[in-house]
Amino acid sequence: MSKLSTIEELKGQAELLGLLGDDVTKFILQQQAVEREERAREREEREKEREEREKERQFELAELQLAWSRRREDLAMNLAFKALLTGFDKIPERYRQEFRGNKIRVSENYRQFATRLLHLFDSWRDSSKIPQTFEGLREFIVLDQFLASLTPDLRLFIKEQEITDLKMAMEKADT
Repeated sequence: MSKLSTIEELKGQAELLGLLGDDVTKFILQQQAVEREERAREREEREKEREEREKERQFELAELQLAWSRRREDLAMNLAFKALLTGFDKIPERYRQEFRGNKIRVSENYRQFATRLLHLFDSWRDSSKIPQTFEGLREFIVLDQFLASLTPDLRLFIKEQEITDLKMAMEKADT
């Protein structure tokens, strides 16, 4: 911010310029007008800078709010999905039991039965979060058969460890 000149300073500048009488008064008034304009420009610049900082802050705040909102939605969806699976007892083990124990119903044809089996298998696979590749499916089925072949105590021990791959299940079973 520029320093305001005093009238005495302006008179001194006018005298250095060789001005006398009314010319000194005009010079002082002109210089004061110039200084007022400079101060007004400086205020405008500061105001623009402040507005830009405020816009940047608002933009950053909006970005943070959007990111937080998306994160909250992701968490809510995840929690809702888990609650649905658990709430309806549709955890992987329940789907497995339904798939393995399913029989054709009296009122259904074989096409309907096969479709229901496919749906149950897909639900079991999806809730187990296995890779949807041949190798992933192969290990999933062999692991299930491996666990079914174990004694109930050993099977429970391995399931409590939340082991999801055959190699680790074999290692735990052998220890």
